Amino acid sequence: MTRPVLVAALALGMASPSLAQRAAAPVFRPSVAEWRFLQSSPTPPTGAACYAAGVRCFAPAAMQQAYNVSPLYERGLTGKGKTIAVIDSFGSATIAHDLNVFSTAFGLPHLCGEAGVTCAPGMPTFGILQIQGSPPPNPPPPSNGTGQESHNLWALEVSLDVEWAHAIAPEANILLVTTPTAEILGVQGFAQMMNAVQYIVDNHLADVISMSLGAGEGTFAGTASLLNLRRALVDAQANHITVLASSGDGGTSNNLKEPTKSPRLIPYPSVEWPASDPLVTAVGGTRLCMDATTGTTVDTTSPPAVCDNNP
Repeated sequence: MTRPVLVAALALGMASPSLAQRAAAPVFRPSVAEWRFLQSSPTPPTGAACYAAGVRCFAPAAMQQAYNVSPLYERGLTGKGKTIAVIDSFGSATIAHDLNVFSTAFGLPHLCGEAGVTCAPGMPTFGILQIQGSPPPNPPPPSNGTGQESHNLWALEVSLDVEWAHAIAPEANILLVTTPTAEILGVQGFAQMMNAVQYIVDNHLADVISMSLGAGEGTFAGTASLLNLRRALVDAQANHITVLASSGDGGTSNNLKEPTKSPRLIPYPSVEWPASDPLVTAVGGTRLCMDATTGTTVDTTSPPAVCDNNP
């Protein structure tokens, strides 16, 4: 069976919902702001199909143009010889296949470790590391769980993180590091995720660590909790490892960890950790509106109103 290259169109930016909406809705912590199912096909959706669904889709070439990475490629800075470790909860059973379809669809170099790829000397690699055990095969039913263990949502996050790391650094090795729980707003799973960072650092497995996860600083018990968790970040800096984290999808609006299934809004503007940590690089507030293929700016392709409706 042919799996889709894009099971969803993931918005890079979106208008934040109202505070009331945020307080009432279940809070899923992987940093996927929004998704749309467009088609089950190895062929990427057209711009028209994305527009009809109310989203704007971007091909790797457009993103490379938007961030002006061509001068880096011309200098040979394609990620060759470097390793990016991507940390996500649960992982995805189809990621090796999905990465292969993504690379084929967009003309990216294939990685040794993709499904169906014959490895050759010197090829960049893709690997998966489960250092704290395999994730549970199925999340608990909604009546028993926290409402934040959606494996399907995390599978989307895995695809987004792995495929787009490859799209920007096409010759880098990629190591997907999975944990058996989610970070759940600064409690159970966060320690496991930072343990994963520590393992990567201690064993010199990567040059860059990417984490698409976070929780509002107010969800932690206090400064001591963060200081304990950030030891891995201190060690990463000492070993000259770059650490990146997502800045979140809610701007300065974040939620407390209680009540579990409908957490209360933090009653003041706040930021997410680890994005807020001085040892971590994170960029917030980005919103691209360009031609999906060429990366041409909105002024020459679409009126601002169209961009606002389809960010």
